[in-house]
Order: sequence, then structure tokens, then C-alpha cells
Amino acid sequence: MITAGSIGPTDVAYDMVGSGSQNLTSYTNIWTDAFASAGDGFQKYQRGVSASIPFAVLDDSLSIFTSDSLGIVKEGNTDVFFGIVDTENSDNSGPVSATLVFDITGASGLGLQIDMGAMGDFESSDFFEWTYSIDGGPSTTAFASTVDEAGSYTYTLEGGASFTLNDPMLIQGEILTNNLATSSRPASNPLRRRPSSKSGRSRATEPQAPMSARSSSPSITS
Repeated sequence: MITAGSIGPTDVAYDMVGSGSQNLTSYTNIWTDAFASAGDGFQKYQRGVSASIPFAVLDDSLSIFTSDSLGIVKEGNTDVFFGIVDTENSDNSGPVSATLVFDITGASGLGLQIDMGAMGDFESSDFFEWTYSIDGGPSTTAFASTVDEAGSYTYTLEGGASFTLNDPMLIQGEILTNNLATSSRPASNPLRRRPSSKSGRSRATEPQAPMSARSSSPSITS
């Protein structure tokens, strides 16, 4: 989500908020349905709508599969989400990315917000990164994950069972858990006509904010 204003910020543009979007001009993801295994993925999903969803992002422990031991999106959550699971597999050996472009004409004092969750025993090579560019300006990293290879975290699923896994993933120094949480940050807004994941693109004639997500291997949702 892109917001404007420091006092009582308003929503300028977003995607996958209550399954809807605002001022989204394009969404590009060549990795949609690109993997042979139903357990791998890098794309938008929705419970009850998608033909298949990687089991690692679904928390079905409440009633659907009570012995479930891994998952983020709870049974009652039927909103569209972006799920990422094992992107390095038999079909791909490197990072993958998707790009969303938003029209932010007339907006200033911009900020970025995203709800994220993660669960798994991650490695240092696993990463998730959001970048953005405004009006053709340089690509800037908004959020980048790190892995605490010396730590562990105890995740509790909706059904009540808890599981302790090593090497949790962090964003902005905070552990990403299997409960979606909001991360936010200000975004520079160079409207002087100077006008991902690690890439972004835009045009100076119509203020836009491309946001790119790039990842390798993690089990994460946003």
C-alpha cells in the first residue's frame, strides 16, 4: 500500500487489500503457474478460488487438516495474497521477481506499507526484497529480509499447536511470524521530474511508483 501525508495519511494506491486494488496500472509476473510442483509458487493466490495453493503457506490446523505443522494464511482468510514457496526448484535455479506499477499522480509525503508473514527454517541464501522507483528515479530498497541463523522461533498455528524452528526470517530487525504483520516506511518522492526482487521502472510524464518483489527460496506471504 502507498500512503500520502504524515497526519491522518490517506491511501493513494494499493493491491491485494481486501482482495481489491486502487490505482494499480499494471502487474507483471512471468512466474505465475510456472512451477510443475503444486508445493512451489511465486504468485497471487486466494482460498476457494485458486486451483491449487502451496500447502506451506496455508494454516489448515483449525479444522481442515488438524495435524498441519506449517502455514501462514488462516482458514478464514479468503483475501487475495501473494505467496512464495521454494522458488529454487527443478524449474528454476535463481531469483524470481514480480512488478506492480501504481499511478500516484499529485501525491506527496509518500509512505509504503505491506503485511508480511513467514514460517520456516531459513538459510542465509533465502531472501525477500521489495524495491520501488518513483518518476524514473533510482531503484530503492523498501524492505529486505535477513535470516537469524543463530536463533530460533516458536510459531503457534491457529489450531493451537506450537512448533519451534531454527533460523527465522526478519524484516526491519523484527521476526516475521506466521501471523501477518504490517511493516511500513517513508518513501522518497522526487517530483522534480527526476522522476524488483531488484528492479523498477516508471515515466516522468505520469507520476508512477513501480514496486518490485524479488525472492529466492523462502516460504513467505504478503
